[in-house]
Amino acid sequence: MDCRKIFLVLFVCFLFPFTVYAKNTAYDHVVFFGDSLTDNGNLYSFDLGVMPKSPPYDAGRFSNGSVWADMIANYLHDPVNNNYAVGGETVFLHNPFSGYLPYSLTESINSYLLHTAYEDRSNTLFIIWIGANDYLSGADDVDQTTSTVVEDIKEDIETLISHDAAHFIIINLPDMARIPYGKSSGMAANLSALVLAHNLKLASVVSQLKTDHATVDVRLFDVNQVFNRLLDDTDNMNKQYHTHLTNTVDACWTGGYTVNEQAVATAIQQRNKKIDANAMASYIAHSPALAVAYNVGERYARNESACSNPDDYLFWDEVHPTTVVHGILSQAIIDFMNQ
Repeated sequence: MDCRKIFLVLFVCFLFPFTVYAKNTAYDHVVFFGDSLTDNGNLYSFDLGVMPKSPPYDAGRFSNGSVWADMIANYLHDPVNNNYAVGGETVFLHNPFSGYLPYSLTESINSYLLHTAYEDRSNTLFIIWIGANDYLSGADDVDQTTSTVVEDIKEDIETLISHDAAHFIIINLPDMARIPYGKSSGMAANLSALVLAHNLKLASVVSQLKTDHATVDVRLFDVNQVFNRLLDDTDNMNKQYHTHLTNTVDACWTGGYTVNEQAVATAIQQRNKKIDANAMASYIAHSPALAVAYNVGERYARNESACSNPDDYLFWDEVHPTTVVHGILSQAIIDFMNQ
């Protein structure tokens, strides 16, 4: 190489020092399935900007900034928005006439398969984190409810495997009795029992999938352990992830999780006449996660304010974490991916 070429290379490197990086080639793409903890604006698009109100939520996300899925997609340098998570989504299709969203994990997977019918999925990472909305309202029969949810997750994973999916990270649930909503719901013991049963059965399903599909990489990420460490070992977690969480008890935004369905329908109709206001109000009223976010939006509309230091808080509202916590979660999952 002559001197002029050497000079040109050095000049380009000097001029653009932060644009030269090695792309992580572990996977071609990453696909996310889940609920409001993963949703990066899908429900917001569906309901034409009604939920979650942005601001105070960030561009349709159920947090004050990017969610963990955004961060992992960015880490993998995947420009394709393969996020199929929807706020309020459940594992199996509950009766929409009882107020549940007409979105389930099966529906999201079918939508993904339809949109990617001719794509090679053998080097795509599928991350699935769902189940909270099946339990947030409580359940009398813990064993039957959790068995139904976990068995449906297993069947949905096997559907993806039958369509050449080969890499999975399945995420369990945090103890919802320890979030602000759970502690004030009067159902803390029931929520803890549901999460414990769910996580044990999910671990068993992942183990069975490994046995049944020896060539498929299926791993379980224990988010409950991360969540409990954030609550019980906050100082060391702050040191590990270079954060400064100080409030792991209260939500930055409060507002409750009950709504007047008719009042919500009227308010939605006034804001946006293009959607079915009664149906949307019913979805919000019957989903604690959506009701919490709706009430926060109403408080914001009344010029009320959140806490002044959200980066110090674990919880953005009474169900959803702050973007700082999403950052911790994304790094923990990235470390897990790279093991």
